Amino acid sequence: MTETSSSIGSRIARYGAILSVSGILCKILLLIYTVMARNILGQERFGRIEYFIEMGVIFTVLADFGLEQTVTREIARRRNELQRMFYPLVTYRFAASLLGGAAMVFFLCVTARPGHTWALILCSLIYFFFVFHVMLIRAVARSFELLAYEGLANLLDKIVHIGLAMLCLFYWPRLPLLALCYAAGAVASLAIFWIVVWKQYGMERRSYTVKDWIDWQKLAVPIGLSAACILLLHREDTAMVNWICGDDETGLYRFPYRFLEGLFLFPQVLAVSAYPIFSKLYHESRPFSESAAALMRGLLIVSLPIAVGGTFIAEDLIQTLCSGIGPRGGVVFKILVWSLPFIYANFLLGTILNAADRQRLNFRASAWGLASNALLNLPAIYWWGAVGASMMTVVSQGLYGAIMAYYARDFQLWTDGRRYTAIAASCLIMAAVLQWAQWPWYAAIPLGAAVYFVSLFVLRGVSQKDMQNLRRVVMK
Repeated sequence: MTETSSSIGSRIARYGAILSVSGILCKILLLIYTVMARNILGQERFGRIEYFIEMGVIFTVLADFGLEQTVTREIARRRNELQRMFYPLVTYRFAASLLGGAAMVFFLCVTARPGHTWALILCSLIYFFFVFHVMLIRAVARSFELLAYEGLANLLDKIVHIGLAMLCLFYWPRLPLLALCYAAGAVASLAIFWIVVWKQYGMERRSYTVKDWIDWQKLAVPIGLSAACILLLHREDTAMVNWICGDDETGLYRFPYRFLEGLFLFPQVLAVSAYPIFSKLYHESRPFSESAAALMRGLLIVSLPIAVGGTFIAEDLIQTLCSGIGPRGGVVFKILVWSLPFIYANFLLGTILNAADRQRLNFRASAWGLASNALLNLPAIYWWGAVGASMMTVVSQGLYGAIMAYYARDFQLWTDGRRYTAIAASCLIMAAVLQWAQWPWYAAIPLGAAVYFVSLFVLRGVSQKDMQNLRRVVMK
């Protein structure tokens, strides 16, 4: 039976809605924790714990090297072969975690600054270990489209992590303990995934050789190269600010960036939801260009007004949440929000390229983005610190997106120019109203949203079909 574009879009939207509800709750909890941690720990210690957690994330992706996305894609295409593939993957994962953990400890010791203690390094290693194992079992769950359980696992992760972290902040605010709180959340998430996969599919002990491990990793290399570049494109700013300017400037950069990460939710859940579906459709030679184009337009409908409106409220918002951060914190956030339209598009473009077996092209694009970010960051961070890093984020994400859009041009993602013009015009109308009103941020947000969506509807930036599809998804 051939799936229509509408049914494909409904599946992606349904899974996206499930992950969005969970993600919104997770982001709210995380932002509350971020504000509390910054105010209690102070900027320097907050920057230090953020650096170590970021390094844990970096090493999980480098050690994984594309295996998570490769497993999601391959099992989604051949679900009946799960038992043949699962046990060798689990054993390989454990061996890789030992090697990756050793590399992480060595790197943190070599680059250690004053205050980077052994206790903090070892607790960050524990966080790395559990997150690394979550990635594999989560890939198996995604390949079977068990995304409701992923939403549950994500929520439990944040409840455990932030619940314990709040207790530590109030009663014993030690950085190694806070790193263990992150690890405890990962353990809770790992338990949910294992219970679900084990109960539904089990795992049979199979004979394997080291060649099986090598074959999996060789298959993952193209995605791994692009995944490593994409990760570093998002995360290297934090490391470079820390190495060049220290923990205090890292805290100045990471506090606004945490709020930017909260705005990644929408494209993240769409990418996660679309990847196994697009992979399966491509493997079966069924088109998905129409669905992908509709998703791209939807991402711009959301991201462009956030960037425009964020310019007017960024400084007021950051100062309200943390008055001690100084005016530069608001400037950092004001610049960072302009990376959102590029980041939103990049999530979907990368998903399309990987699903269509163009991961080598994704790697080329991400490598150019990473190289530009690293080279431009050196003088920018040296001269302007966190502000310079935020500017280079916009530039490098824009370059990465432009190259990927060129590689995906045959999917015709940018059709219907009249609607894109309506989106841009609606943003300009919203900007004019916000400039005239000069309201505080908590009033400017609903005002700007109302003006934008009314303008979008009047100018027909969304079609009647889009509205019907949205209504159908919400009713389901």
